[in-house]
Amino acid sequence: MSFTHRIAEFSVGLKDQDITEEVREQIKKVYLDYLTAAISGSQTEVGKKVYEYYSELGKGESTVLGQDTGLNYHNAAFVNGTSAHCLDFDDGHTKGSVHIGCVIFPAVLAVAEKNNSSVQQVIRAILVGYEVTIRVASVIHPYSRQRGFHNTSVAGIFGVTAAISHLLEFNFDETVGALGNAASFAGGTFAFLGSGSEVKRLHPGIAARDGIIAAELSKRKLYGPSDIFEKEGGVFDVFAGGQINNELAELPIGRSFEILNIYIKPYPCCRHLHVVIDAIKEIQEQHHISPTEIKKVKIGVNKVTSFHSHKECNSLLDLQMSIPFVAAVALLGEEITVDSFNLERTDYEEIRKVMETIDVVLDEDCERVYPLSRKTNIVIYLQAGQSIEISFDTVKGSRLILYQWKTYNRNSQKIART
Repeated sequence: MSFTHRIAEFSVGLKDQDITEEVREQIKKVYLDYLTAAISGSQTEVGKKVYEYYSELGKGESTVLGQDTGLNYHNAAFVNGTSAHCLDFDDGHTKGSVHIGCVIFPAVLAVAEKNNSSVQQVIRAILVGYEVTIRVASVIHPYSRQRGFHNTSVAGIFGVTAAISHLLEFNFDETVGALGNAASFAGGTFAFLGSGSEVKRLHPGIAARDGIIAAELSKRKLYGPSDIFEKEGGVFDVFAGGQINNELAELPIGRSFEILNIYIKPYPCCRHLHVVIDAIKEIQEQHHISPTEIKKVKIGVNKVTSFHSHKECNSLLDLQMSIPFVAAVALLGEEITVDSFNLERTDYEEIRKVMETIDVVLDEDCERVYPLSRKTNIVIYLQAGQSIEISFDTVKGSRLILYQWKTYNRNSQKIART
């Protein structure tokens, strides 16, 4: 069976009885996480600009989070998806290096609202969307990222298309055709990294909107290629250079649910940076180093994480993608929150001085265990001649560390009020 057909089989075949109580509870948690991210993100500069643009094109009946007036359901999906990614506080999956909630919830909820879908239909569609997005991303990563693509929009559109196909009760052939359509909409590159551009925020919105369109066109008998993943010029060829995780590609989808392995972020920045933050916090808890004592900091990471080594930051996104920035803030002893990422902060020059002592380097030890682990090896060289070392590979928000739900609830309420 082809990979495309495996996705379609799962999308068409998922039943209520397949969904355990544990999975249902997880869907509630990631939904809360999505709402928190989208409502707060709607009040950012990017969130407001995108809503203003679509408002000028016409109002509608579909809910736009954080706004009083609705939009057409396609446009609402775009705006909500963009807003959910504006603070980089949305959920994700480590192995697939992908954000899911910011893509799946905006699309499914927009179509469900339009069609008066039942709660059970929505739950199933959300699960289909999560599982398909994660599977596609996990099969093509890290090869897709090394080619410069953003998995959230590349894999996310297939998750949306499968989810909407399920929600609208497509048969097998209609679902296959919809997935074939989705490939022509897929895209999104990492050219934004270190550029000062905020265009990354749009990627989930694009995938949410276009995944709906890919499905709806299939319902009208406009089908894409039936073997869109495997064929020459298809998804695996174009986005991963023909290199994929073959064993994972051949496994049936839905025997276990990867939504249970979703992480929820404790810090509003790229997930690849979190392990560095936690490692430095661990060092500071034990050694209480003053920045004036530091001569040099060497941060060893895997190849993909090493792309986040820029020190020149000209936008909010630049800060959220910079290992030197978050490492410097952590070394200064600050608890990292939404307020940390601000180019106008009065102590930015002090942070810049610490950033200049930090070097991000490729570490083969970290590369060997990626993407299953985002391990970091850090050495802090002190002016007095000593050095402090730490090897760290488990971050808050994952299943490997108990990030208490009560703590998350408090954090989410605080974020939503900002």
